[in-house]
Amino acid sequence: MRRLVLAAMLLAAASAYAEWKWLGAPSSQVYQEYYDPATVRPQGGKVRFWLMRDYARPYTDSTGDTYSSEKLLRAVDCNTESAATFSIIQYSGKTGSGRVVYSGVFDDPKWSPAAPGTMAETHVEVACSR
Repeated sequence: MRRLVLAAMLLAAASAYAEWKWLGAPSSQVYQEYYDPATVRPQGGKVRFWLMRDYARPYTDSTGDTYSSEKLLRAVDCNTESAATFSIIQYSGKTGSGRVVYSGVFDDPKWSPAAPGTMAETHVEVACSR
């Protein structure tokens, strides 16, 4: 329950006055990515920001839930050029609209290297250029 409340608070912070800027799309063109520049914040040697993915077609996950967009609280480590997701909220509609299909907070997220040519590399470039 505590995680759900935290996710709701994070969502409110991400949604309030958000002006999403286009980041790009993976080579598969499965989704478009946007970020909110107002949320790009250094924190403990890393940089956190809110990211939104808008899927070209509704996506059905392994549990059978279908969503069309999601918002992620991402963090990057500029020294190691790695990235992790701390929170995710999935929506039935485009651009973060509709009902919340899933929300979760990850206490110990996996940090992955930002491989060249990936969206993770773009996340590092955006966050670390400030």
